Amino acid sequence: MSETLKSSGGSRAFWFGVGVFLLAVFVRGLYLCESSDNPTFFAPIVDSLTYDQMARNLLDDGGLTRKFFWQPIFYPLFLSVVYLLTNCSVIWVKFVQMILGGVTCVLVYRLGERLFGRPVGVLAGVITAVYVPLVFFEGELLAVGWAAFWSVTLVLVLIKVREKPSVWRCFGLGFLGALSIITRPVFLPFFTAGCIWLLVVWIRGRIDVRRLVSGVVTIGAGFLVVAGPVAISSYQVMGRVMILPFSGGVNL
Repeated sequence: MSETLKSSGGSRAFWFGVGVFLLAVFVRGLYLCESSDNPTFFAPIVDSLTYDQMARNLLDDGGLTRKFFWQPIFYPLFLSVVYLLTNCSVIWVKFVQMILGGVTCVLVYRLGERLFGRPVGVLAGVITAVYVPLVFFEGELLAVGWAAFWSVTLVLVLIKVREKPSVWRCFGLGFLGALSIITRPVFLPFFTAGCIWLLVVWIRGRIDVRRLVSGVVTIGAGFLVVAGPVAISSYQVMGRVMILPFSGGVNL
């Protein structure tokens, strides 16, 4: 009987997640269709234009320049990958970001369900799905959608690492933390505070010293997998070892 109830609960959670995802994608798709006649839809401006030019220049020149280290480096690299695969298609970038937005809404639903129960999770997911400022920014060539995705993902991974600090979860935490920081420098204090909180929880829980050290080292290893190449590239181009952009201080 209990197994049947668990199976039913898991099935409901899955379909609620599917519903939130479809709603989010529908709203974002509708917005893209409605805004497609906007002159800036295919001709980005301001920061979007900067990211677009950086990605195109990377594909043309085949190397990083000083401009890459003024803005956070993740988004122009993401753009360049999508451009490489789609012949510099702006609409494909917006399509990928539409799907990413849907995944973010599902993660919000899962986080709300985990912390406060399914009704709160569903409500949180629906609110995120129809939150107009987020829908707008995810339709632009900006890093906002990725920042929202990292925000929810980091909290979920922190919770999972606290509950069961496996090697892969600890590695994933460090890896995702570094990705979030090179997307938006404002993630640096959050990630640092999250790691300190995790360390305090482990110490208070009297975790075995070997497991504690292993967890810390594994998180650091995951972080360095991303941060290391960025720091090396920064040194090669700028002569300085850094993972934050020059604009990082302004954002912080």
